[in-house]
Amino acid sequence: MLESLIVGQEQMALWALKSAWHIFLVLVGFCLVIFVHELGHFIMARLVGIRVEAFAIGFGPKVAGFKRGATEYSIRAIPFGGFVKMLGQEDTALDQERLYETKADPESFLAKSVGQRALVVSGGVIMNVIFAAVAFMVVFMHGLERDAPVAGEVISGTPAAKAGIQPGDKFVRIGGDRVMHFGEVKVAIMFHRPGQPIDVELRRDGQTIQTQVVPEQMNPDLKEPMIGIAQARSTRILYAGLSQQGEHQLKADDVIVRVDSVEPELFWQVEQALVEARGKPVELTVERHVNGETKTLTVRKRAHLVIGPARMPVTQEEFAEAAREEAIVGLQPRTKFLALFDHDPNNPDPDRVQPLDVVVQVANIANPTKAELLDYFAENRGETVQVQVLRGEERKTAAFDVPRKKPQFEVLEQQLGVDDEHPIVADTLAGTPAAGLNLPRGARIVSCNGNAVSDWFDVIGCLRENAGQTVPLVFQLGDRELSGELAVPAQEQWIHRIGYTTDMIGYPMETLIKASNPFEGVVLGVRYTWYFIKLVYVTIQRIAIDQTVDARNVGGPVFIIHAGKTVAEAGLYKLLYFFALISANLAVVNFLPIPITDGGIMLLLAYEKIRGKPLPPKYAAIWQAAGLIFFILLFILLTYNDIRRIITGE
Repeated sequence: MLESLIVGQEQMALWALKSAWHIFLVLVGFCLVIFVHELGHFIMARLVGIRVEAFAIGFGPKVAGFKRGATEYSIRAIPFGGFVKMLGQEDTALDQERLYETKADPESFLAKSVGQRALVVSGGVIMNVIFAAVAFMVVFMHGLERDAPVAGEVISGTPAAKAGIQPGDKFVRIGGDRVMHFGEVKVAIMFHRPGQPIDVELRRDGQTIQTQVVPEQMNPDLKEPMIGIAQARSTRILYAGLSQQGEHQLKADDVIVRVDSVEPELFWQVEQALVEARGKPVELTVERHVNGETKTLTVRKRAHLVIGPARMPVTQEEFAEAAREEAIVGLQPRTKFLALFDHDPNNPDPDRVQPLDVVVQVANIANPTKAELLDYFAENRGETVQVQVLRGEERKTAAFDVPRKKPQFEVLEQQLGVDDEHPIVADTLAGTPAAGLNLPRGARIVSCNGNAVSDWFDVIGCLRENAGQTVPLVFQLGDRELSGELAVPAQEQWIHRIGYTTDMIGYPMETLIKASNPFEGVVLGVRYTWYFIKLVYVTIQRIAIDQTVDARNVGGPVFIIHAGKTVAEAGLYKLLYFFALISANLAVVNFLPIPITDGGIMLLLAYEKIRGKPLPPKYAAIWQAAGLIFFILLFILLTYNDIRRIITGE
């Protein structure tokens, strides 16, 4: 016990040390981007003969520094920014009154022509663009793995399906622009105006396919247009699903090489085979690497049962109502847990609810339906409740922490699934064919149309075969045997509500983006720099003008550190890619015509060039103060949004 505690403490200390190192790398990278920006101003200022009084990385109190010549170099406590202070370029109202006094000095910023000053102001942006291009070039000379621009699942009835896009199709161009990874596919669709067609070039079986797709706002809660595709995944297993024990069960990193007698190329083909089997076990042949050797094994896997609503829910209230309608011709199965926020599969707590636990009672409700369970949890948000569950063959009481926060509570409905292994009726829906059976809750279906059934898959198969007919059913409740007849509707609506899904997932299919020579490296560096510069402008347009992109997608400093830490864990070159992206973004944002940014200063210079004189000091001070207030408020808003997003998991 003591030994495991010591090992656990050592692992925690090692994790904390690695996290601190990754955060340090992010801060160093961010400071590097700022340093490059300010270096651009510094170089241009010295080039045109302006005296630089201070060169600082960061804001706030000085941490370290030295003075060489007329310039004081320093590192400040707050790393989110930096500045170059030139003679004659001041920011406060008091200093504005002294601007004309310094104009006579030939080394003053104001002593230079408008063109020279514009060159100095644009120096930071120019250096950020150069840094981004060089960093991207270095990254792609080394090579970078990204998600392949290949369609995985194509949802029926969506714009992609209507356009003839098929699983396995490789995207080559969208809207005339080349796409190199799946992220570019998503961005191209997301930033396209809904309802307007966009040209798409695909590669399929060595052939070039030209088509048009019309993105739609498929989810009313999301502003972004979509076309209904998922990224392609490989047959190497990332997550093997629940309750995987023993050698002949699917495991993470297994590679599926055969599904029954078919050799799949993509993960969606594995999913399709499981779904089409309708809950029957499917034989998978996998390759597994064990101690340096590759073993070929046969495992069996089957899909899980899902029951769809009578109509597609949109709002949270409609989702709650849909849960009440989850039934098979009026027969409502019991509920089991599929996933849990706080579950540790490597160290499960037997006294707490676990995945695949079947709920048999909460409070005084025996065999609760999914709707009853959600209602009970809603009444006990933020509380630890006791739930009676069936775990394997054992019935026991287990604790469950009901989420308090809205995002986690809203996804709780998705964490509850159908107890498809036991054909036990939790309840019957009023107004359905099953209501006439007058079944007691908890009755087990033992036969359908004279054939024994062992799970809900057997029951559904029997009802499907006898649609439009009256089927005799036999039930068992304790020692009692009950029977009745169920009139199965002929309409296909109830059949379409029955679905199947898998609880495993493959690794994303990846593609290596790598320059074959330095020239191609330069081309890729320039391409991605321009791509991200253009993306910022389009993002601003879609948020502020078109309102087709949610402003909550924009991240602030906390998000940058959080995202950067995650990227740093993936390796040095991905971190360099991340900061090349940040540098390109900074070049655009800092050149927007907003007070106190370089773009704002350029606007004042344009005013001076047109009018032949600068903006009066009083108005210039108001302009700068307005910009400062704007950025302080923006910083607070973005930081709040970042923290909320990280805490709530949105």
